[in-house]
Amino acid sequence: MSAICVQGRLLTEADLDNLRELRRAHPQWSRRQLSEHLVRQWQWRNEARRLKDMAVRTLLLKLQARGLIDLPAPLKGNGNGQRRAQPPTLTQPELLRAGPEPIAGPLSALPGRGRGCPRRPPQIRT
Repeated sequence: MSAICVQGRLLTEADLDNLRELRRAHPQWSRRQLSEHLVRQWQWRNEARRLKDMAVRTLLLKLQARGLIDLPAPLKGNGNGQRRAQPPTLTQPELLRAGPEPIAGPLSALPGRGRGCPRRPPQIRT
């Protein structure tokens, strides 16, 4: 496999092997401990020179989703009390009963400017 770009970072096969070896050497580490070690090892920083720990966590999740690495099980949930957000149902009967009324007449008769984009308020410069 050649290098892949994930989360804005170019990863080689050697990088992935290093990640796998790190997991084998430290099986007790949590995802957070793993990401904190990697961010320091890679010196991955933002423009303010802060370590990009959350970017590394996201990178690790993407690598796991691609089947390239195996992460430890999460210690906690996602913090919102739900396993996953449930999408709204698309066929809600009360919404399907009342359809939109067709527009009759010229656009200029509609409230507002009639056509074009709404005006933007003037920009306030400070």
